[in-house]
Amino acid sequence: MKILYVVNWFFPAKHSGGPAVSIDNICTLLKDDVENYIVTVDHDINNRARFSDIKEGWNERNNCYALYLEEEEINYKKLLNVTRSINPDIIYLNSLFGYKFTVPFLKIATKENIPLILAPRGELCKNAFKKKYKKKPYLLLLSTYLKGPRIYYQSTSREETLAIRNLLGVGLDKIYELPNIPTIINKVSMKKKKIPGTLNCVFLSRIQEKKNLLGAIRILGKVSGNIKFDIYGPIENTRYWNQCKNEIKKLPSNIEVYYKGVVGRSDVSMTFSLYDVFLFPTFSENYGHVIVEALLSQCLIVISDQTPWTDINNNGGWALPLEDDGEFVEILNKIMNMDEEEYSYHVKLSDIYIKNKIDINELKGQYLSVYKEIML
Repeated sequence: MKILYVVNWFFPAKHSGGPAVSIDNICTLLKDDVENYIVTVDHDINNRARFSDIKEGWNERNNCYALYLEEEEINYKKLLNVTRSINPDIIYLNSLFGYKFTVPFLKIATKENIPLILAPRGELCKNAFKKKYKKKPYLLLLSTYLKGPRIYYQSTSREETLAIRNLLGVGLDKIYELPNIPTIINKVSMKKKKIPGTLNCVFLSRIQEKKNLLGAIRILGKVSGNIKFDIYGPIENTRYWNQCKNEIKKLPSNIEVYYKGVVGRSDVSMTFSLYDVFLFPTFSENYGHVIVEALLSQCLIVISDQTPWTDINNNGGWALPLEDDGEFVEILNKIMNMDEEEYSYHVKLSDIYIKNKIDINELKGQYLSVYKEIML
């Protein structure tokens, strides 16, 4: 079985976010059963410089073959030739609004009669589907292709399933609800003991408005005790980062804040293990790979209720409404005052929670079953 995955940005990109992680994890999970091919661009987000550690043509990685194209190469004719050279059983399109790839591959799949799975990755969910005056004409223009007989959709939640049905006008029989595949962490680093009256807090995500670092800074400004707050992630929006820096300057003296740069993918788990709590009051997450990685690294999470992980409440973590900072402040003060015994109890609860949520063999079976069904 050959699958051609199409993703706007992919590793070694450092700023590619969740979609690249999703595809990389699928390739890792299925590499013994599927020939994985990836088509992507040859540079990072907001940086047109070609990756230095890639070669022309197909690059063999540990779980796939990746083709990195220059922007000028992304056109119908080139992508058609690439598709024909592979002859994939399925095309897996990793964005609805990444039009440079989406439009030609929808046309190619239709012309070549290749089944195509389109994963919007939350692009149609309520808090992400903004600027409708631009997006609705785009969807109308593509509606014939989007409703094609061999075009299918992957959602990762009931909310996304309904959004796909309602906004694209496709039947539920064309939508497969498949969970995202988490990054598997084989070994958790040793954690430092929790000291009452101190809080080692981390924010690890792209620095842009949707992730709500500004909200995290404002929340921490209302928390008592000795706080160390480390920020990791690529700065995608300089204007927004300047707002955050201005807010940091207003914080009281009990809070030390440091920007630590970008974490390499292989270092995410070790980084989380250094902290007591991951504070992530995000405005919207379709999945939230970083949340799962924090849980698997035994770092407590205090997140917003705008993610699929709201049932973490009463399971060692907290998913709170954004409307009132008070609940965030109350919980962070609670974690601040925990001793090692109480903190370890919550870590154990959250560890049980996430391990019960993830059954890798079952996920593998679900994906292979869907692929085989679509190929019929």
